[in-house]
This record gives sequence, structure tokens and C-alpha cells, in this order.
Amino acid sequence: MILMIADRLSSNSIIMKRYCITLAGVFLVLAKEQKGVKVSYLAIFPITMMWLLDADFYRKEQMAHKLFNKYRTISEDQIDFDIDIHQMSCEVPTWLGTMFSSNLMIFYVSMIAGIFIIDQAIN
Repeated sequence: MILMIADRLSSNSIIMKRYCITLAGVFLVLAKEQKGVKVSYLAIFPITMMWLLDADFYRKEQMAHKLFNKYRTISEDQIDFDIDIHQMSCEVPTWLGTMFSSNLMIFYVSMIAGIFIIDQAIN
């Protein structure tokens, strides 16, 4: 059950990345249609919001994996069946630390850099 929670959080993270790409594309199409207006820079706000949400999902996924590893290593008679993942919050990086982890930084910083590069090419 704990692994199912982690899988669900992981799929939410993938959905955030898909929405981020879609929204960035929409703003870039709008920027191409309205030359001279910096509409594409408006894409930075939803990208940042998706980054914040994705960091939260990723941190909770890490906590769920830590909880699973805790229960995996102890005997069945010692398991208390408490699936509150927040008891593992001290074993994973903080929300801000998760936001600036390498796997999230690579995606979201490249999205923001891509907005600037494509905007320069459009205008």
C-alpha cells in the first residue's frame, strides 16, 4: 500500500511536468502571434508554480519510500501499520531543498531558459 502511495505521487509529478510543457507551449504560440509583446515571459509564472507543486509531490514520494524501507526491514510483529508519511520528514530534504534538487532543477531551469531562448528567436 505504501508503494502504491509513492507511485501515485510519482504519477502526479509526471502530470505536473506535462502541464508545464503544455502551458509553456501555449504562451510561446501566443508570443509568436503577437510580435513585439513579451507574452512568452508570462510562462515563467506557471512554470514556477508547477515547480513548487512538483517539489512537494517529490518530497512526499521520498517520504513514502523511506517509510516503506522502514517497514520492509522490521519483523511483522513490530509493524504498527501507521502509514503517516510525515513521520519520515526528518529523513528527507526540506521542501526548499527538494525544490533545488538536481533532477527538478534540470527540468525546470531548462524550461525557463528555453522560454528566454525561444523568445529571442521569435522576436
